[in-house]
Amino acid sequence: IDAWGNLDGEARAYLFGAGTAAAQRGYFISAAEAEPYMQSVTIPIWAIDSNGQKYSTTGYLTVNKMVAEEVKLIFTQIFNDPERYPIYGYSIGGARFSDSMRHAWGCAIDINPYFNCECRFDSVGNQRVTCGYGWRPAGVTEWKGREIWRYAGSMSENDSQYSITPGGSVVRAFADYGWGWLGNGFSNATRFDFMHFSVLASGG
Repeated sequence: IDAWGNLDGEARAYLFGAGTAAAQRGYFISAAEAEPYMQSVTIPIWAIDSNGQKYSTTGYLTVNKMVAEEVKLIFTQIFNDPERYPIYGYSIGGARFSDSMRHAWGCAIDINPYFNCECRFDSVGNQRVTCGYGWRPAGVTEWKGREIWRYAGSMSENDSQYSITPGGSVVRAFADYGWGWLGNGFSNATRFDFMHFSVLASGG
């Protein structure tokens, strides 16, 4: 797999099965087609109760079998980190088949989408949130040349511990296994997807 997500024949067979329609295509188009190549994984997570206290529980997501063990290790590392990064309402998404990108490989994960928005900036710096509320991690004042409030969307008044911190435990754990974060931005840092991690180092 190259940095742009292009797959050679070996990678296609590895992820989608040798000689299958999905291998020829380079992605799955339905849950039924993907089912033999997917695995549901159980992961340890932190959540927050009604009193604001963190407690340990488990989450579940579906990913490609080829990355399942790696995903378990990533989330175990996140869970064991002193940060104890919390998941909001079990908001973790893995495989889906609505496009041809890494979710359709079973090799991408979205975390806390309400608080880790997808957004873009126009030519004069105005933000448009396309998914979620916004992004406002505690302790961060600036990101990619913009003051942090510019990413906040409707979260403009309060920082959120559900927002992923650059360089924090979540980003570090995925990076340790070669996965990338689209919170670093793309399209010349005018577009961001703060919820999104993928098996590509670019996060795409």
